[in-house]
Amino acid sequence: MIHNHEVESSILSLATKGVQICFGLLFLYIRCVEYYVYIIYSQLKNRYYTGYSGDPAERLIEHNLGATPSTRPGRPWALVYTEAFDDKAAAIRRENEIKKMKSRKYIENLIKVK
Repeated sequence: MIHNHEVESSILSLATKGVQICFGLLFLYIRCVEYYVYIIYSQLKNRYYTGYSGDPAERLIEHNLGATPSTRPGRPWALVYTEAFDDKAAAIRRENEIKKMKSRKYIENLIKVK
């Protein structure tokens, strides 16, 4: 027999591995979220940077450690926006869509609507 605390523990374990769990009226739906588009902001440079990653929080740490030459001068960066995708190709398409806009106003509207 499975106890409630065992189910809760399993759900917590899945949630920490990037799995979204949705409870419907009659079913349990599990969907893996593997990639994210993220936007970070540098107050020092008053600049936004858009990228994609499987782990935006870890990627932010890398940016703040200076691992990316293009963002090194703007440290520290703050994570201001994320958008989840089921696959890498979709995340890359969305990243390119945001970058092609070349619009600070567009990015700030995304962040505001979030």
